[in-house]
Formats: sequence, structure tokens, C-alpha cells
Amino acid sequence: MQKIKVDNEFKAIIPPLTPDEYKQLEVNLVADGCRDPLVTWQGILLDGHNRLEICKAHDLKYQTMKLLSIKDRTEAKAWIINNQCGRRNLNTYQRSMLALQLEEILVPDATLRMQSGKKLDPMQKLAQGTTIDKIAAVAGVSRETLRKVKYVETRISESAKDELRQGKRSVSDVYQGVKDREPMTDNARRFSDQCDKLTQALTDGFNEATRPMLDDYLKDVTKKLYQVRQVVLRIKGNLGNVQYPHTKRKFIREVEDLSKLLSEITEESKQKKRKVQDETLQKQLSGSARGN
Repeated sequence: MQKIKVDNEFKAIIPPLTPDEYKQLEVNLVADGCRDPLVTWQGILLDGHNRLEICKAHDLKYQTMKLLSIKDRTEAKAWIINNQCGRRNLNTYQRSMLALQLEEILVPDATLRMQSGKKLDPMQKLAQGTTIDKIAAVAGVSRETLRKVKYVETRISESAKDELRQGKRSVSDVYQGVKDREPMTDNARRFSDQCDKLTQALTDGFNEATRPMLDDYLKDVTKKLYQVRQVVLRIKGNLGNVQYPHTKRKFIREVEDLSKLLSEITEESKQKKRKVQDETLQKQLSGSARGN
């Protein structure tokens, strides 16, 4: 029997089986034996990682098949991805995430063609298609679905990804949820920035003579701003878990209340600043009058 090497990088490409899927595969192999050959390239396993593990655990015999057409590791990765997308009972999200790994293979290839200065005739370009079209074709999804998967992948929590992997939620549902939350995220970020700017503005523009008159006021406003900022940070931290309408409405109300509070603090600070400036001017005028 051929000695097979397991490459961790290649193995990591393949979506893992669920515990139930693994158990069923184990039952089938013990009952019927390993009927499909394990696929290798230069002694490295490309297909059959779970079967190999189970066969070794139960001392089962297996056959191997060598791939001779693959030139290098890049082609080996592409073969694994194409093979998994074509064979496994994966859902839309899983197939899309698997096929998206082809980007790191296809994009550099396209870049090299451009840098070489070689021009393709229209028919060649049509046959090649775009990178996104090729990946979508491998995944068996539309380019719009692939775009949505890419969009949500960096914007959702691990628990949301698990729900997608398990088929509990659809890509479209999660995508719409992310889009619904974005205005709130932007508002929370904007209010957080306003807190920083307002705190700085309150301490700027006053000379040493007038600042002591504002000490108590500045302490009070800074305390308010700190409380506001804590609420803002809490909202920003929880936005990734907002999934249901009543929760989203609650966060929207909190953001609106923060906006109102910041507006009140801003107006209050302006009035206080004008008052201090007027008092300072009056003192200066009184001092000048006494001097004359």
C-alpha cells in the first residue's frame, strides 16, 4: 500500500464533516469497505482525508489513484477546490466560501497576463471570462450570490457563520440583516467621533484667565460625555449580534437619544462659552475704565 502524506495546507481547504456526517461515513466504510480510491499527487493526499483516517482506525484496506497531470501546488489546490465543490453535499454558503479560495490562484494569473502585455482577441476574452464568473461557476451559484457572501464574510460574527454553514439561515437573509444594520453602525461611529471632538472643543479656545471659570462646568460636561461614549461603545459592540426587528428598534431609539443628548450638550457648551466671554469682556472693560 502506498505511503500517503497528509499536507495540512491542503487539508485545511476542505470543509470539515459534521459529527453526524463523519459517523455515517464511518458506518458505511466499516460495513462496505473503502470502495473509492484515495487521490494523491506526488504522494500527498488530495482527496479522502476522512476515509484515510477511518481506514487506519479500523485497519481497513484502501486503494490509491495518482494524479499525473498536476504540475505544482497551485494546480493541486485548484483541483481540491473543484473536486470538493463537485462532489460534496455543501450548501450555497459553503460552496461559495470554498470556491472563493480560487481567488488567490486566479487573480495573480490574470495579473501576470496583463503585465506580460499579451493582448487577447475578443473570443479568447469571452472564453476566459472574469475571475468572479469563473469562481461562481465552480461554486454553482450566481455572481450576485458570490458578491453577497464576500460582503457578509467580514461583517458577521462566528455564530452567524455557523448558522450559514448549518443551513439555518440563507445568504440573502444574512446579507439583508447586515445592510439593515449599517446605518446604525455609521451613526454610532459618527456619535463616537462627535464625543471626541466635542470634548476637545470644550477645552480649546479659552485662555488661562478664563479656563478656571469653566473648571466645574468642564468637569460636569466631560462626565456626561464619558457616559455617552460608554453607551455608544456598547451599541457598536452589540451591532454584530442584532438579528431581530425588536432589538434593532431598541438600538435605533438609543442612537436617536444619543444624538439628541449630544445636540443639547453642544448647545449648552456654546451658551456657556458665550457667557464666559461676555463676563471676561466686561471685566476687561471695567478694568480699563478704572485705569482711566
